Amino acid sequence: WQTNPSSNRLSWSAAMDYCQALTIDGESGWRVPTFQELQTHNDLSKHNGGKYWSSIEYPYDSNKMAYYIDFSQGFSADYGDRSGFEKSNRYHVRCVKGDKIPHGTFTRDDAKEIVTDSSTQLMWEDDAHIERTSGVENAIQYCENLSLGGYTDWHLPNLNEIYTIADRSHYDAAVDAAFTHTLSIGENNNETAYRAANYWTSTYYGQHPSLKQVHYYRTFNERDAASHRCRYYMGMHTRCVRAVK
Repeated sequence: WQTNPSSNRLSWSAAMDYCQALTIDGESGWRVPTFQELQTHNDLSKHNGGKYWSSIEYPYDSNKMAYYIDFSQGFSADYGDRSGFEKSNRYHVRCVKGDKIPHGTFTRDDAKEIVTDSSTQLMWEDDAHIERTSGVENAIQYCENLSLGGYTDWHLPNLNEIYTIADRSHYDAAVDAAFTHTLSIGENNNETAYRAANYWTSTYYGQHPSLKQVHYYRTFNERDAASHRCRYYMGMHTRCVRAVK
């Protein structure tokens, strides 16, 4: 990784050119990181750093849009607002070199209604329950009590775990094609419809600044594989996970 990111904010195309032309201590071969690589720098306990480009184009309109992460919030989108993805925006870039982190290798067991990723050794729930919604506390309890495919050691995934099922070459739904139960919501792009594709994660975001009883958890949006924050009592979907042992 480049130790010091670009001092100037750049458009997406300028960021791509910047990394390609970069030489550090005689080393060339730099590139803009993929979203998955950029996410490895996302310290969710901190809120600083601003917006950084990834090399991954946003599939709704790949000619004009690309993914980014806002390290000041740990998010990659605002509800239903695609303007943040526009390549003409000017964000920072931190270049990387080396082999790209590979996409997972997913297989579905139709009889058990589970999907297993052999690269991460994570097993995922893939049944009709994902269509139901609940608050995060009920989501946590549901996963801890789940018996599926002969396994009982399920848990609500954290944000980094659920990010691994994303396939950002797809839009609505932006998850690996091995999953048969997904939350496609069509072209309606208002906030209510967009929120309908959200899954809870166990990753805590923080307390409401003025309402002490209101807490936020991070969510994963299956429509475009972006992340958000939601109040703990909101009705979101649940997809449980377990570690293969």
